[in-house]
Amino acid sequence: MGEPRAAGARSATASASTGEFAAYLRTHARTLAAVSLGFACSAAVNYGVGAWLATFLIRAHGWTEASAGTLQGVLTAVLGPVGVLGGGWLSDRWTRGRGMWMRRSVWG
Repeated sequence: MGEPRAAGARSATASASTGEFAAYLRTHARTLAAVSLGFACSAAVNYGVGAWLATFLIRAHGWTEASAGTLQGVLTAVLGPVGVLGGGWLSDRWTRGRGMWMRRSVWG
């Protein structure tokens, strides 16, 4: 079963003009700025932890460079996807039938 067509929606092959795209950006500027700021903050935290963790383990706990790097790689490779999938699942669960999908999915 296909997705129902929304009232006033364009076909999949139609494209917006540059003016329509610019108008959309102006209309949604606050939302786009908030999302961009959120992603920038998230990236800053992740890059900071990535730059700091191995050095912390080496200096504070006496780990070797190889063991600290291995742990950091495993944490990134395993917990990164777990966090993305778990956050998506959690936001879906929190928003089921509530109509507050945006506010709650941000928490997820």
